[in-house]
Amino acid sequence: MERTQIYLTREQKKALKTIAAQKQTPLAEVVREAVEQYITEQKPSAAERMEKASGLWKDRQELDSAAYERELRQELNKRLEGFEQ
Repeated sequence: MERTQIYLTREQKKALKTIAAQKQTPLAEVVREAVEQYITEQKPSAAERMEKASGLWKDRQELDSAAYERELRQELNKRLEGFEQ
C-alpha cells in the first residue's frame, strides 16, 4: 500500500467517520473501499468496450475478411492432413 493525502470537506470526513464507527473499521479502510468501488464503477463493461470497438476498421479497404478466412482454413487443413486416417 502507498500512503497518500487527500482533502475532504468537513461534511465528507464526518460522514466517513460515522460509517467507520458503524462498521467498526478504520477510516482509512472505509476510504479504500469507497475508492475501489468508484474505480470499479468507472471501468467500462465488456458490452461497452465491444460497442466502442464495433466498426473500428470499417473504413479499412485493404482488409478482406473472406480472403483472410480462406487463408486460415487452408492453413488449418494443412495442419490436419497429418491427422487423417
